[in-house]
Amino acid sequence: MTIQLDQSQRKVAAFTGAAYGLMFALAIGGGVALASVLPLATNPSGIVSVLSSNEQWVRIGMFAFAVIFLLDISVSWGLYVVFSVVDKMRALHAAAFRLIYSAVLAVAVGSLFVGVQLAESGEFPPALVAAFVVGFQSIWAVGLTAFGLHLVILGWLIITSGFAHKILGWALGAAGTAYVADGLLQLLLTEYQSVAGFMAVLVGVLSIASELWLTVWLVAKGASRRSNAL
Repeated sequence: MTIQLDQSQRKVAAFTGAAYGLMFALAIGGGVALASVLPLATNPSGIVSVLSSNEQWVRIGMFAFAVIFLLDISVSWGLYVVFSVVDKMRALHAAAFRLIYSAVLAVAVGSLFVGVQLAESGEFPPALVAAFVVGFQSIWAVGLTAFGLHLVILGWLIITSGFAHKILGWALGAAGTAYVADGLLQLLLTEYQSVAGFMAVLVGVLSIASELWLTVWLVAKGASRRSNAL
């Protein structure tokens, strides 16, 4: 199947790839900042203490994820423009699920921000502060299931169209399935922590490999007139 992008669509592909790359950098930085702080305590009083003593790191993480939210909207639009040349309806569905994820991410970051503000004031019970912090993690987990569905649809679109290498499509589909499975397990398992480490590694490896490939493919697509690259 021969599919060509016009000049404006190639520019969108290049922009989307660059935005995706920036999101990767922010996700790593923001994720490290939050991961180095949030798991340090499990009881409400401990969470308040951790937030108060590591507020700057938490704010850096929140800032990174706020920028990711804004970039994600642009990436959703860019992916729709690029993949609509293959199938407008499926491209629209993929974009919709990514936008749902973006909206949920914004709510999750808002929950964490409220928790930080409450902890900083010192006027609210630790249990309330902890509820907003735990809410960030839980809400984000639910949002990642929508992101997983986005990747599954995108992968299916690639596999069935030949627009990109089919292995990329399978890789995106596998990453998306892992995201969905992880989100469902968090909702269904009372002992999720027993599989949390394995799922984190599985999701991390599959998503980094497939989405980095997608990032490179988008940039290459924007720089080339050929119908298939990478």
